[in-house]
Amino acid sequence: MLTESSWWGSPKDSVVLTRRIDNRLTMEWEPPSPDFLKFNADGATVECPGMTGSGGVLRDDKGAMLAMFYGLLGSSLPFVEEIAAINLALTLFIQSKRFMLTD
Repeated sequence: MLTESSWWGSPKDSVVLTRRIDNRLTMEWEPPSPDFLKFNADGATVECPGMTGSGGVLRDDKGAMLAMFYGLLGSSLPFVEEIAAINLALTLFIQSKRFMLTD
């Protein structure tokens, strides 16, 4: 079972590594303003068109994980997983009646 402590050792230590052809890009998670929530969502595809999937994490300004999702979307074009992730993020934010920050 996935728990918050196993997902994030520490919010500030959580980084995203993106492989480039000849180097890596390291980015730190930036918390939202106090009393805001931040939903980081992304998608990936194996080939174009090919198997796609998406995932996302909803966290508060202290870095506490409030919700997460991930899953395969089947075979489609690369932009489909991005749209699916954004759609779910918007649905969750509308239900929470909070302001949205996205990247």
